[in-house]
Amino acid sequence: MSTITDTQAPPQKASRGLIDGSVEDAVRRRLEDCSYNFVFDKVSWQFADGTLTLQGCVPSFYLKQVLQELLRNIAQVDRIENDVAVVSSTGLSSGGPRQAR
Repeated sequence: MSTITDTQAPPQKASRGLIDGSVEDAVRRRLEDCSYNFVFDKVSWQFADGTLTLQGCVPSFYLKQVLQELLRNIAQVDRIENDVAVVSSTGLSSGGPRQAR
């Protein structure tokens, strides 16, 4: 399940964590500074044409939302596409319907 969020940072306001004007550096800095950084080490991202795409896995829907909110309001990012899967100790939680055994 993908979550898409439009984000609009005020143009006159610099984004927290923005280094050398680079979106990639801003993402990296925010993830490193987060108290959940040990969980987010299984997350990768790509930035193209104003869209920040997140991929990987986290153990709960809560952390998926924390990740998305953490990366909101970065300059030049107009949209976040959150393709991160939620995987619990019992298996994939954000996939399709489960098969009956």
